[in-house]
Amino acid sequence: MGALFAHYDPEIVWDQTHYGGAELAAVYHGHDGIRRFFGEWLAPFESYYAHAEEIVDAGDAVLVRCRQGGRGKHSGIDVEMPAYWQVYRLRDGRIVRIEVYVKDADALKAVGLEAPPEESDVVRLTRAFCEVGGNVDQEMRFYGPNPVYDLSAMGIGIFDGRAAIRTFLEGWMASYDGYEEAIQEIRDLGGGIAFASVRESARPLGSNAQARVQSVYGFVIEWIDGKIARLTAYPDTEEALAAAKRLAESQD
Repeated sequence: MGALFAHYDPEIVWDQTHYGGAELAAVYHGHDGIRRFFGEWLAPFESYYAHAEEIVDAGDAVLVRCRQGGRGKHSGIDVEMPAYWQVYRLRDGRIVRIEVYVKDADALKAVGLEAPPEESDVVRLTRAFCEVGGNVDQEMRFYGPNPVYDLSAMGIGIFDGRAAIRTFLEGWMASYDGYEEAIQEIRDLGGGIAFASVRESARPLGSNAQARVQSVYGFVIEWIDGKIARLTAYPDTEEALAAAKRLAESQD
């Protein structure tokens, strides 16, 4: 710990008041104050770790997203706590102030940055669905009780119900090796309607790496109560977006 304190200014201030909900939510001054805080914070742990997950240069401050956890001294249970932020302020190569935040928006505001807008539920669900593309079991978790998968614009047909969709997906995936999906764009158009542009990449089964094929498709997804009620695929993303907009407008 001596190496750590070598980076701290003698008059350093550690502000824990934004961490919230803890008896240690106080302001600690100087090396002695921080040693006291560390002693109190680490007392319940048999072993403890903390590491940086992300570092942001904010000009006159440095923003660090951290993760911490450890094993309880008495319980013997391993725990990992939610990520949090530390704002470091430096002077003459030493840290003069550390502020700890739970919320992303509060940490970003503290260094003069704006938090990115939160994703809507429709965007979040659509992103999660696209990210498991190629894993049939995982994909099926997103479908509702009576879904429809409409591939008529692709010249394939319409699959009605969970069993029909699963059978199609399993057959489709069995034709390819190394199937991958990459999200290009997702839009929430309102009324539970999402548009997604996705690049699909795979090797036809039995082909070599040079035979890998790639295509970009557009998808219109209708979400009801957090599940897919209907998914329509298009070979042209502009056609898909136009269809999604018409569908969303019809919901008004």
